[in-house]
Amino acid sequence: MIAELYGSNDIKKRMSELAQAGKIREVNNKDTDNLTRDLKQKKRCQSDDEHIIALAIISGARLLYSNDKKLHKDFKNKSLIDNPRGKVYSTAIKKEFTEDHSNLLARTDLCKVLQ
Repeated sequence: MIAELYGSNDIKKRMSELAQAGKIREVNNKDTDNLTRDLKQKKRCQSDDEHIIALAIISGARLLYSNDKKLHKDFKNKSLIDNPRGKVYSTAIKKEFTEDHSNLLARTDLCKVLQ
């Protein structure tokens, strides 16, 4: 899917703008793949989304938008995601945009500061 996104000139331009503004960054695929493999081998996740957990660990991202309950448990698992802990933005129970959702999006401590 990511390869499909990068096929779009509009997406490439927007991704470049976001990267220049310090809003997004690339992570090393090899590191992510290695950690994903390690998480799978050691069966550390309840979900089948080890790649997402690996990406969060490596990138420092601490806000997950998902309705996958098993992935929520993994993302909030202190032994997987810590310092800071992972937070989940979900619309599984309430579909409307809540004050809790607004507060999550306003927090600045849920992603590692880029250096």
